Amino acid sequence: MNDTGERLAIHELYGRYCAAIDGDDRDELAGCFTPDGVWESNVYGRQEGRAEIATIVDRMAALGDARPLHQSTSVVVADLDTESGRASSTGRWLVQYPGQEGVLVGRYDDEVERGPDGVWRFGVRRLIHPPGTVRRS
Repeated sequence: MNDTGERLAIHELYGRYCAAIDGDDRDELAGCFTPDGVWESNVYGRQEGRAEIATIVDRMAALGDARPLHQSTSVVVADLDTESGRASSTGRWLVQYPGQEGVLVGRYDDEVERGPDGVWRFGVRRLIHPPGTVRRS
């Protein structure tokens, strides 16, 4: 295993995820997850499987001009072997909600898996927002 190459591929997964949501690309977002992947948040609930996960794009698009711009920073890959690993990052969302402008933050704790095609995907993606930092509309 080329550890550096695998780690870079996982870092790029984080970039693909953000670009897919911000670019309204349901297929690309779904493709960032394993077929039975899970996305869960302490604020927004749980989506299971690619079809449900793709609806995240719809939820963001519905915000119109108030939609946030997604960023993942401080990505750390741990416990990596040839087929799976754990990774974490800081999520940053640049927002312009009425009455709430600035940067929201949260933490992603992820389980990543390398598929038979060699592509790294999220098996489980957990988003934790600190209490009181997100206002749902």
